[in-house]
Amino acid sequence: MAEQDLTLPVGVSYLTQGLSWQGDYRLEWDQATGKAHMVAWATVENRSNQKYDRARLNLVAGKVNQSREEVRPLLYGKMAVQSEAAALDMGLNASQLADYYQYIVANPTTIEPFQTKQVRLATAEGIGVDQTYLYDPWVNATQVRTTLSFLNVEQEGLGLPLPAGRVRVYTKGDNKSERLVGEDRLEHLGQGEKAELTLGYAFNLQAQRRQVEVQRPSKELRQESYTVELRNGGDQEVTVLVREHLDTTAQWEITQKSHAYQKVDAKTVEFTVTVPAHGARTLAYTVRYLSQA
Repeated sequence: MAEQDLTLPVGVSYLTQGLSWQGDYRLEWDQATGKAHMVAWATVENRSNQKYDRARLNLVAGKVNQSREEVRPLLYGKMAVQSEAAALDMGLNASQLADYYQYIVANPTTIEPFQTKQVRLATAEGIGVDQTYLYDPWVNATQVRTTLSFLNVEQEGLGLPLPAGRVRVYTKGDNKSERLVGEDRLEHLGQGEKAELTLGYAFNLQAQRRQVEVQRPSKELRQESYTVELRNGGDQEVTVLVREHLDTTAQWEITQKSHAYQKVDAKTVEFTVTVPAHGARTLAYTVRYLSQA
């Protein structure tokens, strides 16, 4: 049989090292309307000397377990990370992959060696944002946090599984220019889930928590009383959510309270306290613990 020259298509698939990515978000918050505009980016980092020309990005969100015996990549030359932002919205196609999510970027992009590149994934308009002042003595004993929260639902212009990443929040100052007012990390956020971001600590709000009494009527029974003083140095009345953590090694019951509360879970309750401008309010409550036999 005579020899023949054959041309066959060949596809090569292999694992590589030196590539990573994370989500990055810019949230533009309008305090007057309580609405926000959000832009989601994928920050892709290439720490190798390999160029990826017109690559089609398939980004996987989740912790994929890998053996620790993998060969580490060789890096040549001095590491000089560059930054480049893609000018066009690439479009986001999210789908489930095993127990993870994958995000397929519609348009190809080129990633140079030792380069950090941002690719815009999606935008969302008119997101309903709730601002809350939160005092949690387990986080900070004297200061009140400012938090923003939103729901990842279609009605709010979202509704896609959002990958973990850094969120920077901006709002407009008196001169209409945007200013950074906080930064926090968003964990993987599924559809229908609530995100809570910490912006920082409110300048005009201070808190002081005291344990004022402990009683032990019997070996099984323990009763504790607390006060939380909230002070507002600002020009407007504010509502503060006071988060208290209770002892779950015993059955508990709040027997006295100065303000209404909501049970969050078996060990957490939240009181709602309204503090007047240039004034103070004191929350007082008593909790009774019954030791379990």
